[in-house]
Amino acid sequence: MTDQSDRPILGERLTAAREEKELTQAQLAEMIGVTQRVISHWERYGVAIKSDKLVSLADALDVTTDYLLGRAD
Repeated sequence: MTDQSDRPILGERLTAAREEKELTQAQLAEMIGVTQRVISHWERYGVAIKSDKLVSLADALDVTTDYLLGRAD
């Protein structure tokens, strides 16, 4: 299991934004057209996300893509 402090910034910010909106992984996944497992993987490992899904995440969470990528606070 990955320690939370070892997670990439994308995973940390995605989790924080999702929790701020009080969404489950499954709810967010449904909103953007992926599975809950994909959201979990993104949150844990911060793996590459296609640009269209990154934009969908930002829109669903009311944050910017720069925030999710760690380029803005």
